[in-house]
Amino acid sequence: MKKNLLHVFCLLSAFLLCLPTIAQVKTIMVYRSRPTPQGAKTHYILTMRGTNEKDPDNYVESMVVDEGKIKYVGSNEGAMAFIKAQKYPSGVHFISTYVNPGTILMPGFIDPHAHIAQQTSAYGMIDLSPKPYGDINTMKKLYDTMYLSVKGVKDPTALIVGNNYDDARLQPMKHPRREDLDLISGKHPMYLIHTSGHMGVANTAMMNLLGFMKPDTTVEGGTIVREHGKPTGLLTENANIAALGYIFSHAPISKDTAIARMLRAEKLWFANGLTTVCEGRCDPQSLELIHQLNDKGALTADFIVLPDFDSNKDNLAKWQPYYNNYDAGYHHFKIGGVKFTFDGSPQGRDAWLVKPYTHPPTWESADFNGDPIYPDTTKLKEYVGKVFDMGMSVNIHCNGDSAIEEGLNVIESVIGRYKAPLPNVIIHTQMCTSNQIQRLKKDAAFLMPSFFPTHTYIWGAWHRDVTIGPDRARRISPCKEALDNNIVFTIHTDAPVTPPDMLTAAYSAVNRTTLMDPTPTVLGPEQRLDGYNALKAMTINAAIQWGEQSTKGTFEKDKRADMILVSGDPLKIQPGVTTILQTYKDGKLVYSKKAANNSMAKTVGMNETRH
Repeated sequence: MKKNLLHVFCLLSAFLLCLPTIAQVKTIMVYRSRPTPQGAKTHYILTMRGTNEKDPDNYVESMVVDEGKIKYVGSNEGAMAFIKAQKYPSGVHFISTYVNPGTILMPGFIDPHAHIAQQTSAYGMIDLSPKPYGDINTMKKLYDTMYLSVKGVKDPTALIVGNNYDDARLQPMKHPRREDLDLISGKHPMYLIHTSGHMGVANTAMMNLLGFMKPDTTVEGGTIVREHGKPTGLLTENANIAALGYIFSHAPISKDTAIARMLRAEKLWFANGLTTVCEGRCDPQSLELIHQLNDKGALTADFIVLPDFDSNKDNLAKWQPYYNNYDAGYHHFKIGGVKFTFDGSPQGRDAWLVKPYTHPPTWESADFNGDPIYPDTTKLKEYVGKVFDMGMSVNIHCNGDSAIEEGLNVIESVIGRYKAPLPNVIIHTQMCTSNQIQRLKKDAAFLMPSFFPTHTYIWGAWHRDVTIGPDRARRISPCKEALDNNIVFTIHTDAPVTPPDMLTAAYSAVNRTTLMDPTPTVLGPEQRLDGYNALKAMTINAAIQWGEQSTKGTFEKDKRADMILVSGDPLKIQPGVTTILQTYKDGKLVYSKKAANNSMAKTVGMNETRH
C-alpha cells in the first residue's frame, strides 16, 4: 500500500510539473522520515506537542511546509492525501526531503534571554575566554595575550579592550590588576571586561580618563575597588557601566561595521539552532540599529528587543507601539518588554544575597552579601508602575535571593496596574528559594522565571567552593523544583556571557555536572531535568514567554516552519554527538554545518528528492 501511495504522489507531482505554468512557481516541501530497508515505519520528526517524552503526539513521519508555514503534520500517507486534496495549480514544485536515521527534525530554539547587541561589540575586542570556549585559563596566558595584541596597535593612544576573562577559571583565581596592565602598556587606555559583563579591570590611563583615580570618587550603584586606599583597577556594576560607556563613545565604529557585526551575530545564533533572537538589555543606539535593519528588510531571524529602562526611560513612548507587535516594517522586530537590572552576578560575587558570601571578595567585609542596584524600593515601584501603565511587561535581572525577593515584591505591589499581554519575567533566578518557588507558582498568571543552568556546568565548582558553599550551590537554577510545581519556565544562555549555546544549556540542566572539577561531579542531583522538559524550556515554553505560542514552539498546522536538524537524540543531549546540523527560518535554510565547515563530506542529515 505504501509503495502504491508513493507512486501516486510521484505521478501527481510529475503531472503538475508538466502542465503549463499559469502562476508564479512555488515550492511545497514534504519532510519525511527515511523508511528502513525493511519498510518499517520510522519517526524522525519531533513535534514537541506532547506533555512528556513518551507522548505519542511527539514523533511523526511527515510534515508539509508551504510558503514558510506548516500545513500538515502526521503520517506519510496522510501527507500524500493532504497534497492531493489541495488541488494545487500547475507550476507547483514538490520536493521530498528525507530525515535520515541518526538525526531528528525539531522546532527551532527560541531565545528567552541573551544580548546579541553585546555580541556585536565583542567582535571588536580581544577574546579572553577560558575553557570550554577558549584557552585563557592562566593569568600568564591572559597577560601574554594582551601584550601581543598591544604590540600590533600602531596608534599609541588607542583604547585596548579585552573581553570575557573569568577569575573563576583563571590560575590563580584572581582578577587582573591595574599595575600589571600598566606594565603591558602605560600609554594605551586599557580595559578588560569580566565574563559576567558586570565588572572589569582598567589600567591607570583608563582610570584617569574616567576620573576614578581620585581618592574621594564614588559611583552610585557601583564600586571602585580599592585596597589600602588605592584603586586596584576593578570596577563593578555602575562603575563598570561608566567604563563601557566611555569605550563605546570614544571608540565608535562605522554604521557599516555595526551592521556587518549584527548580521554576523545573527549567523552565530542560527548556528546554535536559534531562529528567534533576544537582545535582553538594549541601549538606545543598538535599539535604533536593529529597528533600522528591520525596516530595510535586512533581518532574517525574529528579533525580540528589551529596552534597558535606565538608558531608555525618557524614550519608551517611541517604542511602545512595537510592544508584542511584529506588524511594522518587515515583521522581524518587536519589543518584548522593558529590562530592569536589580543586582549583579553570583560568579562575580556581586549578586544580592540574603546571607553573606562564603568567601567574599578580598576588598569586602566578612558579612558582605552584595548590594542592590536600586537601593530605593519606592522609586522601583514607580518605575515598574510606569511600564505597566504603558501596557508593557518587565523582565527583571535577579540573581541573588534578596534580588529575587525584591523583584517579586515590586511586581506584586503594582500588579493592579498591569495590563500587558506578555508575562513578566524574572531573569536568571539563580538563587531562588523554595518559598520563592511557591510565590512564582502563585503569581503564574502574570509572572514566570527564566533560568540560566549553564552556571552549574561552568561555575558549579566555583560556587560550591568559593562563592556560596555546597548547600546553596546545589540549588542554583532549581529547574526540577519549578517543574514539580507546574511552573512554566524557560532556559537561556545570557550570551555573550556564554555563547548562544542552547545545547550546552540543556545539557547543564539535565546533568548538572561541573566543568572545573578534576573529576566532574553532580551539583544538586535533585534539580536535574529530563531532556524533554529541557527542550520544552527553549521551544514551546519560550514561545509562551514571548506570546508566540500560536505561531512557534511546536510543529502544528499553520505555525511557522522554524526548524532545526539535530544529530543524535536531542533528548539525551550528548556532547559531541548532539549537534546542530541545519537551521531553517520560515522554511528557508539559514545555516548548514556542512557549509560552515566548508566540507564536501556527505551529510548525515537530510537529502532531497525532486518530483
